[in-house]
Amino acid sequence: MRALQKDLLALPENDKSIIFSFWTTTLDLVETGLNELQFPYTRFDGTLAAKLRQQSVESFIEDPRIRVILISLRCGANGLNLTAANHVFLMEPQWNPMLEDQALDRVYRIGQKKDVTTVRYIVQNTLEESIRHQQSKKRNLAEEAFTLARRYNDWVELVRDMLSRAP
Repeated sequence: MRALQKDLLALPENDKSIIFSFWTTTLDLVETGLNELQFPYTRFDGTLAAKLRQQSVESFIEDPRIRVILISLRCGANGLNLTAANHVFLMEPQWNPMLEDQALDRVYRIGQKKDVTTVRYIVQNTLEESIRHQQSKKRNLAEEAFTLARRYNDWVELVRDMLSRAP
């Protein structure tokens, strides 16, 4: 939490940040840290009614005083456009790296006008390091599968082309 506080304090005042966590209890701890700093924020998670979630997002986007939004990965991975933010903080790695990617896609959308930075907090010599390693292996495996599929499709097209030219 201290690293997050330090990182937030170092940001320019007109920058906005999203703090993602899978765990709402972690978001509760982040709230305590933000309150210590008297940092204006809003929150978006499953404990809020749909109307309050929408108000939370609107406040984050429209109110220049609100510089941070706390979002649970379960709620914030789909359907949000958060290009008002240009800093993303991931409080813990996920076993499924696509969950993180979906969350980051909320910021990396058409309409983003600023460079976006992402910070992933990982405690050394913990299970988190292992998770990051597993994520890397999963990403490499997925990339290899797509590469093989493209090669197969290229090969199929080549054979079709050759057969269409055959007398």
